[in-house]
Amino acid sequence: MGSDPRKVGKAHGQVIERTPEEIIGEVGHPSTWAAQKRAMYMRELLAPGATTLDIEGIRGIGSRRGYLMYLYDHLDSPPGVGTVLVSREEDNAICKQVMEDTRREIVLNEALLEKLERTAVEVKKYLDKLKVYRDEMRKQPKHDPERITEELAREWNAANELMLKKVSQEVQDYYEKWVELSGQTRVVDK
Repeated sequence: MGSDPRKVGKAHGQVIERTPEEIIGEVGHPSTWAAQKRAMYMRELLAPGATTLDIEGIRGIGSRRGYLMYLYDHLDSPPGVGTVLVSREEDNAICKQVMEDTRREIVLNEALLEKLERTAVEVKKYLDKLKVYRDEMRKQPKHDPERITEELAREWNAANELMLKKVSQEVQDYYEKWVELSGQTRVVDK
């Protein structure tokens, strides 16, 4: 950590000097950051009044990322790791623990998703949300090349079309799954 335990930085144009212990005292120990961030993100994804995630919360819809994607991002960039607030050995231990916890959360949530996807009611609820999202995307106007560059408008429009195709395919897949689970007969308009 160097001979001088004080860290020097700038905040709003002022030079500040604080020790790692002072910073940890304010923001908490880096070993707790990952669990706190996971809990906070999970609360954001919970449906009102729910205590566990539904299919949407775990998978996400379209560009709205779900809890699994969030967890996979933690594997790439674990919170609380590489902060220089703790020793290299402690940082390695934090990294190992965060990775273990994240992998365990992934396994639990993949199992929960699998269980929910075998339930007709949950699949129908997710299917209805997918349809709303797809219909919202269909209503979005194309980007106007007059307001932005033509190349950027083409890229955005292509990305939106690709996302619409992906969501439409998910609607189809979940509709088929719902029909299979519920014993309903297929209807032409999905």
